[in-house]
Amino acid sequence: MYQARSEHEEALARNRDLKRDQMVRRLEKRRAKKLALIQLEQDLEFQIAKKPARVSHVHVDGIFNTKDHLVEGIISQILQASNFEEVMMLTKTAHGRMKKLGCFAKVDATIDTDDNGDFEIYFDVEEMPWTYVHGTTETGDNEALLFLRGGVPNITG
Repeated sequence: MYQARSEHEEALARNRDLKRDQMVRRLEKRRAKKLALIQLEQDLEFQIAKKPARVSHVHVDGIFNTKDHLVEGIISQILQASNFEEVMMLTKTAHGRMKKLGCFAKVDATIDTDDNGDFEIYFDVEEMPWTYVHGTTETGDNEALLFLRGGVPNITG
């Protein structure tokens, strides 16, 4: 009886070891595939980022009151980009600078290609109104406060 139990326990231990070895092999295969995919993705990103690129046009839609020279100074740098990575960086920089001007409520940037394979950058902006007024109220024990804030963000364009 004791010998049968021992053989049975040895068989269970061998079975556990086999399953563990199979699981380790499967995990190693998954890890190798994942590393290969990550390396392939990095190689493709590097190739795309360093691919020569030319920006043919930059369009800004939605400008009515803002003076052109303010926006032209910001977007003129995008035309100097020589590869896709620079196009992305300069577009992001121009997007941030246009938001910081304080005269646009919304700024969206889109990068597209034209028929020749060159890039076209589209900025869709929404100007803030000429004036704005914002009011809030607060109440407390035996007091009430009214806060009014107003401004003229784009009076000179």
